[in-house]
Amino acid sequence: MRWWTSDWTSDTHFGHGNVLGFGRGRWATIEDHDRDLVDNWNDLVDRDDEVWHLGDAAWGFDRLVEVLPLLKGRITLVAGNHDTWWPHYRRGFFADETLNSRRELLADDPRHPARTASDWWRRRREVARLRSMGVTVVPSGETRTTIEVPGGRTVPVDVSHLPEVGSDPYLVGHLAVAAPEPTSTVRICGHVHGLWAQHGRTINVGVDVSDWAPVSEDELARRVRGLLDARA
Repeated sequence: MRWWTSDWTSDTHFGHGNVLGFGRGRWATIEDHDRDLVDNWNDLVDRDDEVWHLGDAAWGFDRLVEVLPLLKGRITLVAGNHDTWWPHYRRGFFADETLNSRRELLADDPRHPARTASDWWRRRREVARLRSMGVTVVPSGETRTTIEVPGGRTVPVDVSHLPEVGSDPYLVGHLAVAAPEPTSTVRICGHVHGLWAQHGRTINVGVDVSDWAPVSEDELARRVRGLLDARA
């Protein structure tokens, strides 16, 4: 029997003032926003809990390393498109339809025209810094894990910041190229903010659809089980 649980969240956007104009108008300042999201996190999460954060944690690396020590739990960060250490990070949004090869976007390829060698080394330093803080890092932005659903069955789930192509009208250009392949099980993601809480076989755990707090393991397991039962 585990003595800890896994909680899930995404798109906290700590320090990102412009995010207040995208469905977060209840907060007058980004400082108020950040304080409430930290409090909500710590109200739900215990010190030994595992927390999966599925990207767009903070606006800028400096703000990220400021806020991490304030948060309870053993954190796994899955890179999002606003995280500077994501391999496909852009300074701004470019709907660049010429980026049509995944091979051009490999994390260890500094030759890509939208990337410089200094960017590559900076990302490596940032990932190393996060790991030195005890954070588990998934720089690629996608991975797979397991979750125990009601009834005691353990099932695989695909985890990513981005949803699959076709589920978000803004998933174009370099984001479409970086989007994950269709899942054969259930996908857990962020990125779409309040656009939807569930789309096909994908569950959004972003704070915009989760009362501005992480989703508990029990709640997520119930939703995963519901999707699997619907397919049966």
